[in-house]
This record gives sequence, structure tokens and C-alpha cells, in this order.
Amino acid sequence: MSVTGSDGEVNPQIPEKAIRPLGTLHVTLGVMSLQSRDRLDAAITFLQSLDIHALLNKAAASVMEQLGNHPISNREQQRLSGVVINTSQGDVTATRLVISVIGLRPMHSPSSTSILYASPHDSSNRLQQFCLALQTAFTDAGFLLPDTRPLLLHTTIVNTVYAKERSKRTVGGGHGKQGKGRGGFDATHV
Repeated sequence: MSVTGSDGEVNPQIPEKAIRPLGTLHVTLGVMSLQSRDRLDAAITFLQSLDIHALLNKAAASVMEQLGNHPISNREQQRLSGVVINTSQGDVTATRLVISVIGLRPMHSPSSTSILYASPHDSSNRLQQFCLALQTAFTDAGFLLPDTRPLLLHTTIVNTVYAKERSKRTVGGGHGKQGKGRGGFDATHV
């Protein structure tokens, strides 16, 4: 796999190892510091205890609440596919959540970045609310490091921290001052 610019040329500044394998792609909700096996196990147990369907239903209800009592057109119904409304009881039930990733953007200045990401998107607008609920749950449980910035949903596609030799990798991942990987590259034309 390689990253090409707008001119179709392969960007030689991006090391092959910096491109994330498909099986590792995920939506980032925050940074965890799980420095012991016990903390990791506790985070896994917490994740498994969450009622994901309830969180997704709550996100769907929030989207429907934002729409108010306005009639929904066929086009709007298609956009909200995955949200089922039981009009007799006013219940909102979320079904599957289909996510697309769109674009490729630099995390830092385009002329010197170490990370390229794609923006996740769902046509029903539930993803942001769902991810905020997950982020809040993990923060309240003490697993996510405090962060006052607004949630920037992103799927990292390129991160030069993975191009470094294993013994030289920065502890804690690829974001922040210490996570610049092997150095920045010019992503202006990517």
C-alpha cells in the first residue's frame, strides 16, 4: 500500500511501515494510560460491561430529538437508515451503524506532519453522539486521560511512530509532542 499525492505520484517521504494495516484501523476516542496488566484487564472488563445497544439507542434518540416533530421525507428516512422509530410508543431503536471514512487530512501542519487521518462518517449522524457517550463512560471510569479539547473523531491511516525501530518507539503512541514518530513529512499534496 502507498500514499499518493493529488498528482497521482507516490509520496517517497512516507515510509511504508507508517501506513496502518487495515485490521488495525479504529476510531480514536481518546488516550488511555494502562501501565499495568491489571489496569488493562479492568478496562477490558469495563468495555465488556457497557450496554452498547443502549448507548446506540440513546444516540439515535438524540438525533431524532434534534429533528423535532418535523415530518421526515423519504430522503431523510434513507439518511437515517439504521434508526427505527416506533411511533405508537415514541421509542427510538438503533440498528446497525455503518461507517465510511472520508478524505485524508494531516493531524499537524500539512508541510510537516507525522500523522494522516480519515474522518469517519455515518449518514444517520449517530456516530458523534455514540462516541461522546463512550468517551464520557471511559473518562468517568478513570481510563481515559483528561482532555479538554472537543472530540475529533479520526481514523489514523499513516503514523510515522510505527516506522521507527521497535526499541526506539515513544511510549504512549503517536499523538502529542513525544509522538512525532521518525519525523514529519510534507503532506501538502496528499
